[in-house]
Amino acid sequence: MNDNGIEKRVLAVLKDTLKKDYTIEQIRTNGLASLEVNSMTFLMLVTNIENEFDIEFDDDEINYEMFGDFDKFCTLIEKRMEG
Repeated sequence: MNDNGIEKRVLAVLKDTLKKDYTIEQIRTNGLASLEVNSMTFLMLVTNIENEFDIEFDDDEINYEMFGDFDKFCTLIEKRMEG
């Protein structure tokens, strides 16, 4: 399980970027892919996540599959934060 603070911050970025009200449980149950993100929104989400956590994803990590599982995505962020 990820740090609850990371999950809440990711959720806040998702809500702000997508302008929709989600819960962590909705996203965990339905998956991030269910958010109906298009290519522009995807890039905005990646950029906003990088800015929120002061991290940078490697180019080969940036793909739609990175949003496939909420817990795995939060773990990826946590790893990036650790260096």
